Amino acid sequence: MEALIDTDPGAARLLLGALLVARLVEFSFARRNAERLIEAGAVEFGTDIHVWLPLVHATWLASLMFASEGAQVWWPAVAAWLPVFAFRIRALWTLGGNWTTRLLRLPDGRVPDLRAADIAACAEFAILPFAFGLWWAGPLFAVAGAAAVMLRRRAEKAFLAADLPVD
Repeated sequence: MEALIDTDPGAARLLLGALLVARLVEFSFARRNAERLIEAGAVEFGTDIHVWLPLVHATWLASLMFASEGAQVWWPAVAAWLPVFAFRIRALWTLGGNWTTRLLRLPDGRVPDLRAADIAACAEFAILPFAFGLWWAGPLFAVAGAAAVMLRRRAEKAFLAADLPVD
């Protein structure tokens, strides 16, 4: 069992540093995609709830960074997280230039389906904290992420139900 735990605090820093860089790159792409899509005529909606999922994400990352300082890494939790992370990246890759953290109706009338990426993010919120012994953070952020996703879905359904014309 001891071989499954890395007592070197550098392992936690390296893992979280890589995750932080990945998220910064993702959010950079999301911002650039949103700007390009809006410039092309996409309509943004749900701006009042947009802040919640990125806020949960940022709080989760900050909590992992600060609470895991000097923590040991439990590799089975990392092994459980890796396929979820890969699934999330695959979901974002599939959305391509339509992926953004904002709720947009594209110029052709479609709304990008963000469910797979959102579900994967909530699963990441739940799983990765266990790698650092943060048993309280997994359930807390999974619930917070799910609540933010529910707000997003509600805004999306309301917008689609309104069937607003596309310019």
